[in-house]
Amino acid sequence: MLVSSCFLSFCFGSLTSFSRIKAELNTSVNHTADIVLELAALDMMDIDKIIAITASNSIPVKKLENPAFSANELRILDSGEKLVVNTGFLYSRIVVKTNDTYLEISINRMENTFTTYITRTGIVLLLAALFSILLTFFSSGITLRPINELISATQEVAKGNFAVRLATVYHNDINRFISNFNMMVMELGQMEVLRNDFVSNVSHEFKTPLSSISGFAELLQKSELTAEQREYAEIIVYEANRLSKLSTNILRLSKLENQEIITEKVLFSLDEQLRRCLLILEKKWAAKNINLEIYLDKAAYYGNEELLEQVWINLIDNAIKFSGDGGEIIINCTETDEADEAGKKGVVVSVKDSGTGMEEHVQKRLFEKFYQGDSSHASEGNGLGMAMVKRIVDMCDGTIEVNSQKGFGSVFVVWLPLDSEE
Repeated sequence: MLVSSCFLSFCFGSLTSFSRIKAELNTSVNHTADIVLELAALDMMDIDKIIAITASNSIPVKKLENPAFSANELRILDSGEKLVVNTGFLYSRIVVKTNDTYLEISINRMENTFTTYITRTGIVLLLAALFSILLTFFSSGITLRPINELISATQEVAKGNFAVRLATVYHNDINRFISNFNMMVMELGQMEVLRNDFVSNVSHEFKTPLSSISGFAELLQKSELTAEQREYAEIIVYEANRLSKLSTNILRLSKLENQEIITEKVLFSLDEQLRRCLLILEKKWAAKNINLEIYLDKAAYYGNEELLEQVWINLIDNAIKFSGDGGEIIINCTETDEADEAGKKGVVVSVKDSGTGMEEHVQKRLFEKFYQGDSSHASEGNGLGMAMVKRIVDMCDGTIEVNSQKGFGSVFVVWLPLDSEE
């Protein structure tokens, strides 16, 4: 804005001064030409002397060698009059004839009032532009700082971080906006705490009656029942176990979300743990005749063995669940030379299946609590497994990525830093 103002001011000033400067320059040329003609008429000095007396840096006087004029122009010069040879946008060139010599009186384009004016004004304009750019840069940084901080804070809230707060150190209007934002985030945080506490408490209270229902239903199955009654008892046991598993996963995830430090770390073989997880799930993958391809390098990992086992169980179980009969699952485990920002090397574990795959919108919400890509809930699950996987991997300072395409299977890649035993 300031640069535009300077430029417009420069243009307006130049236009208003142009006519006056042009008239002054042309007057000076005409006046010099008159002096040349007067001195030549006196016939008291030669041409070189006249040139030396009348010429100056701003208005040079020079001889014309082999000039080419029209008949009309020659007539004017022979009569002793001044001939305006060329009138440009700003400058005039006048030719006179003295003693059979043609002299040209003009303006030195590099030495005149208008050139000086343009040069000085251009320098002032350049300095003003630089100053305005610097002023705009610093002022915009100060003005946009609270907006940038607010954008960063809203991004954190969108990720589920309700502990973010902004400092009120700006203008009153911005302070009110920031105060309202802080109040909103605080209310959202309290609602999240109440929701988590409610879900956790309800899940805890469910466990005992669900165990009783499941136990009595199993006892009923051992008694003499009709086929229809036995089917009902099996449904009761199945649903009671499913609710019990849901409440267990909720309590486990709630504990993980309130835990920041991983305890009970030990040094164990990661490749052997993956083999054990495959044995635990053998009944499931064998029932579908799934072909397993296992490429496990030896990898010693220092961490919580029980937590990592939950990660592999969930990933492999999902690969089995969404693979059809005769499908294929490929599991890789290898150390990598790539290091994180802290310089730690890591181990990469990938689980690839040939199942149904996922659409892009499902992948984006895959690690949210209670989210299931199958909106009909036809497949077994409660939407907590992947949330637990993400939380455990984050607690291990690792990363998890998913690459999937509908109808072409999915691959999950987990990177974990290799900590030395402390």
